[in-house]
Amino acid sequence: MINLFGKGYIGTEFVRQFGADVLVNYKFDYMPVSNKVLYTISTTDNYNVHEAPHLDIDTNLTTFITFLENMRKVFGTDSEITFLSSWFVYGAQEDLPVKEDASCHPKGFYSITKYAAEMLLESYCNTFGMKYRILRLCNVIGGEDNGAGAKKNALHYMITEMCNDREVSLYDTGVYRDYMNVMDVVRAIKIAMDSDSTLGEIVNIGSGTSHKVQDLVYYAYMTMPTGKIKTKKTPTFHKNVQTDKMELDTAKLRSLGFLPEYSVYDTVDEIIKNAV
Repeated sequence: MINLFGKGYIGTEFVRQFGADVLVNYKFDYMPVSNKVLYTISTTDNYNVHEAPHLDIDTNLTTFITFLENMRKVFGTDSEITFLSSWFVYGAQEDLPVKEDASCHPKGFYSITKYAAEMLLESYCNTFGMKYRILRLCNVIGGEDNGAGAKKNALHYMITEMCNDREVSLYDTGVYRDYMNVMDVVRAIKIAMDSDSTLGEIVNIGSGTSHKVQDLVYYAYMTMPTGKIKTKKTPTFHKNVQTDKMELDTAKLRSLGFLPEYSVYDTVDEIIKNAV
């Protein structure tokens, strides 16, 4: 039985696919009920520093340590923790696709605290003899993301806005991202969790292909077409905490037998269909 901590965007889809074998701990319930945990509790973007500078630290580190202490006290060395991290921890990389052993250069409070959480997990588990794996997720789209917005899951948000005949803004710099459908992402997570070979490892969860965000937005526009697209100057803060190009090396994931079932264009079509 898998104990899911946090039922947000990813967790909801995980329950939809594997609910018969999942016990859910919601926010503020940090006491494990199974020795096999999928931990998804996290903030979602780098913008909290403007209004709530402690939020990323409190959520991604303090709450996580509370969970780890409870996990150790209840299950000890029988513990097995799968931690959902993000490609954001890599920061800007010269060599793409980026492999799991690349040096990380995170910027922004979300990115930094996610990387710090990874290191805390490794150290804590090694100290107390607990098992763990770290999964670094690509940009996830598709399905039902009620939290999609300009700061989080922006592609999904922009397509939905255009479907509702509203204007969206694209930055004037070319941005490339590794996207994968949430249904594929959840399958990949489960495959990684089912393999003992991933214990103590970092595994990239992605499609292994990058796409220009502007191209996908214009594809959606040509498919509808409704809404409007304008270009605006990339904000300085965005430049400081983001990277223009990201593509994940997924050789380790594919070695487990995983192949995505949905292309990014299939997913864009799905978002359009669900929005209209």
